[in-house]
Amino acid sequence: MAERDMVVIPVLQQGTPESDLADVSLSREQAAAVASAYGVSPGGFAVFLVGRTGVVKARADKPMEPAFLFELIDSLPMRRREMRNASETSQPSPAAAPR
Repeated sequence: MAERDMVVIPVLQQGTPESDLADVSLSREQAAAVASAYGVSPGGFAVFLVGRTGVVKARADKPMEPAFLFELIDSLPMRRREMRNASETSQPSPAAAPR
């Protein structure tokens, strides 16, 4: 997850305590507001992939397999650019190559 700069925020009906999984804690009221804003009914389940700009890139009403989620993230334009830039910076420049 760190490689993809991901933050996971579980939103539970009773609120979300800070944990190893999330750096954010939500009160019951905050969790209800987030669920309502994203159209999740009380007691419902949903997974959202929200981009850095706040746009919802994907939604599922059941858990997503990590491999599918990572594949989805890696297909996004911003992530593809990051991977391309990382690949270019890890390549030695032709001038620095041994002869």
